[in-house]
Amino acid sequence: MPFDGVSFATQELIAGPGERLVHLTKNRVALIDEVDWDRVSARRWYAHQARSNVYARRDASVNGRKEAIYLHRHVVNAEPGWVVDHVNRNSLECRRSNLRICGFDANAQNAE
Repeated sequence: MPFDGVSFATQELIAGPGERLVHLTKNRVALIDEVDWDRVSARRWYAHQARSNVYARRDASVNGRKEAIYLHRHVVNAEPGWVVDHVNRNSLECRRSNLRICGFDANAQNAE
């Protein structure tokens, strides 16, 4: 899905075959693969502003502490210490083909 320099905040994500939209707060949606729908739709996700990006996020209680769970990390089961990069730089497009697990250096290269 090309973005041609248009702000991601104004892009409308549309689900194609094998994809689903996850409705978030603030009138936002995230795009995922249908294979992830059952795991993702079991929880309520919200739009979380982090600097210039909006991410799909939920909060969970882990060992009695509140912990942020980000949709893109949830989809690929990312281990702590690794970064999940959105290849096309759209933080709400969480299809597996758009996500890659990498180190901080590789993630920074994609930001340029």
